[in-house]
Amino acid sequence: MAGGRPVSPGVSIIIEPAPDRIMRLFSELVTGGCKGLYMTRRLPGEVNVRPERGSAKYVWLPSREAQCGAEDAFALGSTIEKFLEESVGGVVAVDGVDCLDSASGGKPFAEMFGAVSRKALNQRAYVLVQIPGGALSEERREKLARAAGLPILAEDATC
Repeated sequence: MAGGRPVSPGVSIIIEPAPDRIMRLFSELVTGGCKGLYMTRRLPGEVNVRPERGSAKYVWLPSREAQCGAEDAFALGSTIEKFLEESVGGVVAVDGVDCLDSASGGKPFAEMFGAVSRKALNQRAYVLVQIPGGALSEERREKLARAAGLPILAEDATC
């Protein structure tokens, strides 16, 4: 992949202030032939993901003000798993999930992404999760990643 180290199949948590890197990685993977699903809380005009070619779907998540509980983590996980079942080698990008973690206490979120990670690995698919740098404390991010068994790519990491 151009621009540095490629991401690996499975789930990767990307810590960055805005979803610039996640949008770039998503676009590159879809342009390269992966089917894509982009999930975001941003308004449609704010999503600057325009793969040069390929197939991508977009899903809008509840706004920052909305409370997101365990049932929302389950619904998000179900949507991702269904897409992965239909799209071997596909890519899912999710930005703005800090709301889901903080509102649900973290456990349903971690369990959901743990299950999604196993599905993604089985399907040779990519799931990119963006969490804003200041949204969760470092301790909370590490606890979330450990509970879900996920790698974290810090803000200064190269992808």
